[in-house]
Amino acid sequence: MTKPVLALVRDPRLSPHVTSPVPAWLCTVEPLRMVWTNAAGADLRGSPRSAAVAQRPISPGDPLAVDITRLAASLPDSGAARLERIRGLSAGIGRPTVCACSRLSLGEGMAILMVLAEPATSAMPFAERVRRAFADVEGAIAVFAPAGALIHASPEAAARLGQMTTLEAWGAGALAAEALNCGRASGNSLIGPVEFERIGSDGDAVLLAMLVAEPDRAQSLPSEIPMDEGPAPIAPAAEGSGVAAESASGKQMVEYAEVLIRAETQLSEIISEMQVADDGTGSLFLEREQTEVVIDLDRAPIELQRVIEVRAQWQGRENLIAALDLTTPGQAVVRLHGGEGAPAKRGVAIRKIYAQTSETSNQLPES
Repeated sequence: MTKPVLALVRDPRLSPHVTSPVPAWLCTVEPLRMVWTNAAGADLRGSPRSAAVAQRPISPGDPLAVDITRLAASLPDSGAARLERIRGLSAGIGRPTVCACSRLSLGEGMAILMVLAEPATSAMPFAERVRRAFADVEGAIAVFAPAGALIHASPEAAARLGQMTTLEAWGAGALAAEALNCGRASGNSLIGPVEFERIGSDGDAVLLAMLVAEPDRAQSLPSEIPMDEGPAPIAPAAEGSGVAAESASGKQMVEYAEVLIRAETQLSEIISEMQVADDGTGSLFLEREQTEVVIDLDRAPIELQRVIEVRAQWQGRENLIAALDLTTPGQAVVRLHGGEGAPAKRGVAIRKIYAQTSETSNQLPES
């Protein structure tokens, strides 16, 4: 089930993360193993090379192994991403990291892709991230910046390129421009046939050049991966832990993670689950008291302060609160545990809170 590194970096589901400053990791489930990480991810795990991280075994009792097994059973088959707390991704002993996690089909098995969703990125320079990302790729490959400068070349490619360190000198400028616009292009260059492919996204994109082997010294490249697979969309989760948002962008996922972390800080509580509804509201589940807190995400700081005020009024009886809804301006709708007011099954739509019959209303001054 292990794919060559070149096949992995060309996979359209992984390609956007290859040169990104945002750490990303890919773990197979059976056998339990980290098979790929980008340079930022390897750096966070205390390794200068991605291959070194991939070669390091994950013991069954490792917290990361426990979380991977849990995600394999709970993430949707569709590949939709969900925010989850993952332990054991950073070097040393630290708090769990919030990641956008998705389940992928990899060969004949299953893999879990984890992309850091917290507002933190690697300080590693772009060129260094690129060199580390492709350092373990076998075959005659070279990586160029969109402007045409050579960033990295494998020993086989360097021998054939010689002193040519730009696309212009190589006579491949037109092909590279086509690949940059269309995703890939192939044709002839001054040193023979070449295939270009765009790797990465936005300002982190590069051009991967794969030099086609000459007949007298044939080298085989990993089979081509269809470009029409595309990255898996982010869609809402039905039930269970994590955060989901329909058509959420990477930026939105980071914003949701910021709300989750801010809520834990302000409330001094562990948030076991967070769900996002299509109306812009978020549902936070307080682990200790099994309380659902519903807020307007655009007003998160204000409404989290209201949560503190309401809970202060219930001091010593906080465990009686099944749900606390702050989305009505100037009000806090409290639903109690027990009887008809028993908490709904975790993961229900946020708007169903209003269908519960045992509610009380705490009036709060408009902030």
